[in-house]
Amino acid sequence: MVVAMGTLIAPTLAAPTTDLNALAKYFPASAPVLVSLRTDDAYIKEIDDLFAKIAAQIPGMKQPDTIAGQFDNVVAEVVGSGDFASEVRSWLGNEASIGLFTFEGMMGRGDSNSGKPPHFLAAVSITDQKAAEAFWQAALNKSTKGNYQSATEGDFIIFTPDKSSSASGIVAIGKDVLFIGAYEEDIP
Repeated sequence: MVVAMGTLIAPTLAAPTTDLNALAKYFPASAPVLVSLRTDDAYIKEIDDLFAKIAAQIPGMKQPDTIAGQFDNVVAEVVGSGDFASEVRSWLGNEASIGLFTFEGMMGRGDSNSGKPPHFLAAVSITDQKAAEAFWQAALNKSTKGNYQSATEGDFIIFTPDKSSSASGIVAIGKDVLFIGAYEEDIP
């Protein structure tokens, strides 16, 4: 069974690393975890097809929801209307990288009960800065934890929680990349 699953998964995971590591330049070399992935429609379909193949091999397993369907649900919940194709695909590029900068505060290391998120960065390639800004402005305006303010720094628009807000997380949107981090010092 494991060998059979491996033969199903291997073609889906294959991608030239040079393409996937284009965003690695935004992460410190000391980051203990860096994961890069494709975000194009063809890859999302490959993953959906892979999950469907695996589900078909396991007796009684329900067919999983598609990734595209889950993205549609998230967009409708976060923005209130629309779907992934209409609200995100227009500005989303073809790759994303997520890096964890430290394990401090996680898995029993340091003060793991502080309730604070770990230091991390998500870097996402984008193709339309204005469309990405509009999406994130709408999404952050619906935050139930408080208001976000925006400021322009160079070529970036930066969304940060208001001082009186219990919200956390920072979104910085540039011409061809979007950053999401828990702390300002984690944003390049």
